[in-house]
Amino acid sequence: MENIINDYLSRKIEMDDEFEVGCNRCGKCCHIETLILTGYDVYRIAKHLGKTTIQLINENCFVYIGDDSNLPIVSIKPRTADGSCRFLRKGRCTINEVKPNSCALYPLGRMYDAQTEEYIYFKQSIRCGNKETSTLREWLNDINVEEIDRMARPWGNALMDLALYLQTLKNLNKEQLVGIRNIIFITLYLNYNTNKDYVEQLERNMEMLEESFPRFKRKHKDY
Repeated sequence: MENIINDYLSRKIEMDDEFEVGCNRCGKCCHIETLILTGYDVYRIAKHLGKTTIQLINENCFVYIGDDSNLPIVSIKPRTADGSCRFLRKGRCTINEVKPNSCALYPLGRMYDAQTEEYIYFKQSIRCGNKETSTLREWLNDINVEEIDRMARPWGNALMDLALYLQTLKNLNKEQLVGIRNIIFITLYLNYNTNKDYVEQLERNMEMLEESFPRFKRKHKDY
């Protein structure tokens, strides 16, 4: 993890730094092993496709446990044939209107600095070859990062609180830990009605976790 963070920091850019943003529709950025989805990504893609969040994950995603967070993580399942995103068709994204946050930010990535409570932006390693440029400030305005953050911050706070909670659990057997993770997975990704507000449901789900797990106390309640 330290090596990964150092790599990101080596490609860090500031607000008025320029970077290449041109898209050649080559599809390279849609051929990746892991495309992690936030809970809000799952919610709005499911809504867009007329599915429940459970159906979306069962049909299009795989779930694994994060090495550092120990939390369930959902990622889009790539096509077996060529490793491309399963929502890519003839070089076009079929869910472009509701594409995941990481795709909206591309060709940039970002990570959250818990000490400063700010995002650090960095250039992605894949290059399209198009010389069109933008500053970070211009790019964030163009993609409406405020709307992305309106959903990303509550989600990030929920993950942070749950990861800290899991660190406090000692002497649990495998069955107990799996049970807790399953409840967290349902809370973060599955227990949503796509006809109702996402943030309100996330708040309700986190309150339910506090009631279910007496030792779980949230530090962030700004949903």
